[in-house]
Amino acid sequence: MSKCMPNRICSAMDTAAEADTAPLHRVDATGQAHGRWGRIGICLLTICLVLVLAVRRPALPPPRKVPSRPLSGGGSIPALLMGGDDFSEWFEAAGSGAAIQTFYSYGNGPHIAPQLRRFGRSNVFVSTGIPCGCCGADSPSVEPMNASLAMSYIDRELAELQTGYADLLLFHHRCRTESETASVWEAFEAAKRQGKARHLGVSNFNAHDLEVLSSTAVEPIEVLEAHFGVGMMDWEVLGYARAHGIHPVAFASLSEAHTDHPTLQRAVSRVATAHGVTATQAMYAYLLQRNLSVISSCFHPEDPQKCARYYSFDLAALDVSLSAAELEVLDGVTAGRRTCTDCYTDECQRCAATLHALGCPLGVNGWGTTWWSVGDNFTEHPAWGRGNENGTRCMACAAVPSHRAEVERACGRADRGESLETMVPKACGV
Repeated sequence: MSKCMPNRICSAMDTAAEADTAPLHRVDATGQAHGRWGRIGICLLTICLVLVLAVRRPALPPPRKVPSRPLSGGGSIPALLMGGDDFSEWFEAAGSGAAIQTFYSYGNGPHIAPQLRRFGRSNVFVSTGIPCGCCGADSPSVEPMNASLAMSYIDRELAELQTGYADLLLFHHRCRTESETASVWEAFEAAKRQGKARHLGVSNFNAHDLEVLSSTAVEPIEVLEAHFGVGMMDWEVLGYARAHGIHPVAFASLSEAHTDHPTLQRAVSRVATAHGVTATQAMYAYLLQRNLSVISSCFHPEDPQKCARYYSFDLAALDVSLSAAELEVLDGVTAGRRTCTDCYTDECQRCAATLHALGCPLGVNGWGTTWWSVGDNFTEHPAWGRGNENGTRCMACAAVPSHRAEVERACGRADRGESLETMVPKACGV
């Protein structure tokens, strides 16, 4: 069954099922066709099949060269990366230098490895990362986390991908404590020295997290991958990143379009219409022009050509040029102070559990499950923190006077760079 991930606005597309080709000639025990006429028959049938397939499958456009962004440690990162499981069409669409994003917790390394082999490992920019902190499969199996455990995760992920190195090595989330985060970074630095990683970065760190890690890091933090998009721009962390040579990469950039955000749809629609593009292309173009790289994704193993069509739309976003006035309009969709981390922290899960207990609608989690159907099991089913179609209702619920004291107690901790203002929208998924 196909999945429409939260970082893609999906459109209905027709799919055509192709019947399996039955055996076309008899072979002997060695697998060879019988006699001279058998060999001639094979040649004729092969020519026919090639002609038929050439007619049935439209010619692919030439690969589109994806521009790159410089990294402070030397080298560069593509402006557009792709998540998913099946990348053959993406490799064809983006050509040499195509970038993919995975993580240890996805468990898809063995599935990706043969694809890297076929396309050529040196032709692919591979970004991956290891678990730390909260929650579920994204947390390490043993805690507290340390440098030795971190290196074991790095080695296992590289072994599953059947590669000797990652182009970019990331934390999936910050660790539960700042000392654990510092220890894991030491393992990252050792991995770079040993040739297991070319570039180092973090994911889901806010400005406070970056500042604390930078105070002990020897190797520079080159990349911050986090939850950026129209309506969810963390201007504080983007300013810190710009001042310290950290390149921002956006994931789940379309999730806000699935919420009940009061101004997003109108603002995006006006910009998209003015340029004759889709809402997805307008939202990606906004981030690209703000000098972020963007991660898209596609999961349609039953119909790879559907992903090929999506890829062409994504690549076309590179050609969209928004005016300064349009960028300013989309900047204004972000209301108040936002932080770019997702809800996979102990603090955010505690806030979400409290809101759930108060009857505030948290929406649907990453497994397509509504919270009222899973009870209070936030360990097995952590709050998703994005794409809630009732997000503003959830925030209004949190602001009810009778809820205020309890919400402030659970969501109002002002440490590690978060506050009541940033935590409630994150827990509410808007």
